[in-house]
Amino acid sequence: MKNFTTCICIMGLSGVAAADVLMDQIGDMDGSGIADNIMASQDFEAAYDVYDVVVADDFAGDGSAINSVELVLGGWNGFVDPSSIAGYTANLYSGSTAAGASLTGDIASQYVDAADATVSADWAGANFLVGMATDMASNPGDQLVGVIPSNDFATGGQTGLADSLLGNGVNAWQANPGGGFGFGAVQDAGAEGALRIAGGAPADPCTFPLPATCAADVDGDGSVAVSDVLAIIGAWGDCGDGTYRPTGDIAPMPNGDCCVTVADVLAVVGNWGADCSVYGSCCMSDGSCSEMTDMACMDAGGSWVEGGDCATADCVAA
Repeated sequence: MKNFTTCICIMGLSGVAAADVLMDQIGDMDGSGIADNIMASQDFEAAYDVYDVVVADDFAGDGSAINSVELVLGGWNGFVDPSSIAGYTANLYSGSTAAGASLTGDIASQYVDAADATVSADWAGANFLVGMATDMASNPGDQLVGVIPSNDFATGGQTGLADSLLGNGVNAWQANPGGGFGFGAVQDAGAEGALRIAGGAPADPCTFPLPATCAADVDGDGSVAVSDVLAIIGAWGDCGDGTYRPTGDIAPMPNGDCCVTVADVLAVVGNWGADCSVYGSCCMSDGSCSEMTDMACMDAGGSWVEGGDCATADCVAA
């Protein structure tokens, strides 16, 4: 969003890590690729949670590691400089719907303490260039990247991301799941965002955490049962080679051991009978909302948002 009637914003960027650049909408260090406007992106203190917001812009991933993220950071309404920011959360989203449902990236999310971020001393443009090292992995194909500064409004004002004059001609999205800004959960931001990301070789899937819940639902049918044991037996003894995690590698937590062994069978037994169905908000044609699985919503003729809840869903009667 370019301008709010309720004011909140940030801008920033900092250079990090020499690696393959996957997306650059910041450009030269003289700031010539940056426009004047700021788009709100901020994690507020608890009293203002309904205003938590992100600007997320698209890039084409290839499954490689994301080693660094940079943004051009600025602000208003009491914001002075990055010293008021406690940290930054870098997020990768599968799309605007996912960002509108939750500001936590559904592909990847990583919090970086402000002490571990870098404010570039060589940046000659307006506002601040902030960068941070990350340990995330992109998905193959189109996705969104966004960075959310954690900044208390009461003492640090509002923060946001600078508009970019560079990019692919496709505007960023602005997501505010709490609905505080009044535009719904997500909207076209009206400009591209000043972000840069760099990465390297595709990350070894076995270096990343397993799902915090329901890793034992190996076959993904929504429950932990005999079929999951059979899936493990079918992959018995398989070990990853750095390019894949074998189906059935679900233990030990948090990252597994990249092989299918007795430990994985025991993990299924330990979670036997668990309900692993994915729930979300389901908007009906009459404007009502219920929380249910995607299949139940489809059967009811509704419109489903994964991870959504009816408290924030924007259901409108047809």
